[in-house]
Amino acid sequence: MRAAVADGGRRASVHLADRDDDGQVVVLVLSHEPSRTPEDDGLLREVTGLGAVSAGTESSRDDGARRRWAVVEV
Repeated sequence: MRAAVADGGRRASVHLADRDDDGQVVVLVLSHEPSRTPEDDGLLREVTGLGAVSAGTESSRDDGARRRWAVVEV
């Protein structure tokens, strides 16, 4: 959430989804704002350092809004 707020938008949202029967959950954070700066690679290292199985970031082609995601064991 800290990175989504740093994008400068007035809204951010968090979504959770299970990954079938593998005991993992996908956490998705949307900033709802166009990306103004490149993503800091330190963010992904920090998230995986906290125990995420994998993590990533991408920007929407339509509106430029940034999505950050992590897969975590539950």
